[in-house]
Amino acid sequence: MPATRTRNKVADLGAVAAGLAHEIRNPLNSLYINGQLLEEMLAELPEKGVPQKGELLSLARANLKVTQRLNDTLSGFLRFARPPAMELTLVD
Repeated sequence: MPATRTRNKVADLGAVAAGLAHEIRNPLNSLYINGQLLEEMLAELPEKGVPQKGELLSLARANLKVTQRLNDTLSGFLRFARPPAMELTLVD
């Protein structure tokens, strides 16, 4: 009975982790896509018209890096929370 209970708790943890990851990853992806668009738009601005262009591009790129780092952290969390796949083998 304790082994079954442990398996159920691990399965529950995996389900919670998947739900949490979904709720975090969707807005995170939106932030990343918007950050990419912002970076592209800033890169197209003329240097003369926007004296802070370099600084703004630097900030946009820093935000993209942080967003990617959060996404990587979330992926690591999911790998940890998800139980390893079972391998079935034939026995005689």
